[in-house]
Amino acid sequence: MQIRNCTTADVATIRNFVSKTPPLDLHSAFTYWIMFEYFRDLCFVAEVKPVEQLMGFITGLVSTSRRNTCYLWQLGVVPTFRMTSCASILIEHLVHAAKTRRCDALQFSIEPSNKLSLNTARRFAQRRNLPLSIVGDVEIYDSVENKRAYEILYEIKI
Repeated sequence: MQIRNCTTADVATIRNFVSKTPPLDLHSAFTYWIMFEYFRDLCFVAEVKPVEQLMGFITGLVSTSRRNTCYLWQLGVVPTFRMTSCASILIEHLVHAAKTRRCDALQFSIEPSNKLSLNTARRFAQRRNLPLSIVGDVEIYDSVENKRAYEILYEIKI
């Protein structure tokens, strides 16, 4: 496995993967382009070399409103690589990058029904003896899609 920063050349590959991997939310190509162009230092892709086969990816943003907090925006691992340490390694890369930006917390939101993501976060925190807590929730009504979104906001002190 090789980990590297995402580039704008990864936009199509990541979007294709996300489109086939519920419950990940598919965002516009332009959104991923912005992430990989302007927040590249907090976006990573895991690949199998030498064929450059996607194993997974992670994206993050350092908050400008919540001091010293990095938000894990999206994490996805190809189903055939889910029983490997791919997710933990990607999170570790994001945590390291966040710490270099003086962050002391990693926040992320998870839909209550998404047990896989919650278990991944719990295992990551437990193995590193880091506190994981619920710090709030996010409820948004999207009038364009006439849909309510609800997620629980978690935090790992890093």
